[in-house]
Amino acid sequence: MSGNDRYLLDTNALIYLLEHGPVLPKSILFYSSITKIELLAYPNLDKADESHIRSVLALMQEIRLSDDVVEQTIHIRKAGSLKLPDSLILASALCERCLLVSDDKKLQAHKNVISIDMFMGICK
Repeated sequence: MSGNDRYLLDTNALIYLLEHGPVLPKSILFYSSITKIELLAYPNLDKADESHIRSVLALMQEIRLSDDVVEQTIHIRKAGSLKLPDSLILASALCERCLLVSDDKKLQAHKNVISIDMFMGICK
């Protein structure tokens, strides 16, 4: 993982961004297709919130489910106890050489990732 300005926001980080505004320095922001599904498939989402989410996502780059992401996800799932959505998001970050922004302790504990906890600073 390189120490660049590429950040992949996990679903909880994107929710935080939607509610509180930007928390990162000027950077290139990414999200996984899984995060897009999790955000937009919320059962009680009204039209205004959906529009707001889509407008924020439009400012970021989507990491789609590529063959590389699938293979990395398989490796992650075999090696640990992460759920499939978390494994896909982690694999997306690894394949795109992004720092993963998450408040998820299981993701932050993964040995191949440097996560940024929005509330606590940089975690290894």
